[in-house]
Amino acid sequence: MVFYRAAAASEGPEQLAVIEKIIEDLKAVPEGADSVIEKLSDVKTKLADLASKAGKNQAFSVQVGEQEARELKFKENQISELVFKLREKSGPKPSTATLQQMRRCAVDLSAEIVNLDLHQQRLGGDSGRGEEVQYATDFDISTSGTSSKPMGISTIVHAAGVLADGLVIPNQGKLAADFSKVWSSKAHSAWHFHQCMPAL
Repeated sequence: MVFYRAAAASEGPEQLAVIEKIIEDLKAVPEGADSVIEKLSDVKTKLADLASKAGKNQAFSVQVGEQEARELKFKENQISELVFKLREKSGPKPSTATLQQMRRCAVDLSAEIVNLDLHQQRLGGDSGRGEEVQYATDFDISTSGTSSKPMGISTIVHAAGVLADGLVIPNQGKLAADFSKVWSSKAHSAWHFHQCMPAL
């Protein structure tokens, strides 16, 4: 397993600035740019949302397999390449063919952002800490790129456990610390889930 940090948190603002500049340039085009502007505005919203989520996730450890980490990195590179491609095509007087290419590029970019967003919605945290449970239960997991409706959490399987092997007669000095460790992972975690999700 590897720890994965989303590049969207650091690269997102720069990419957003590029998209905003392209939209502004296209607004000066007399005709044919409306559909591209509309699609790029959608891309801008999704990219801002992705960067915001990635920024919040910096406080959490996201554990993924090496293969998945490579796939995520590839998707981030695809987004960067598509933004670069859009920047190359934008100009003072784009032709009709260029506008069509830009729209196709914007559609691809939108799909890549949604795909990356869905892959990054795996959270890891310490359920013994109330603020981490609160963040995880508030996290917006969209069922598709077009819906902002959260999927929600319908079930919690609380199978926490701590291995604390010891002698039959425990060391009195370590007993309190061992008890605290076990109590935190079981009772505190359960209580935090109960507080954050009273309906379950």
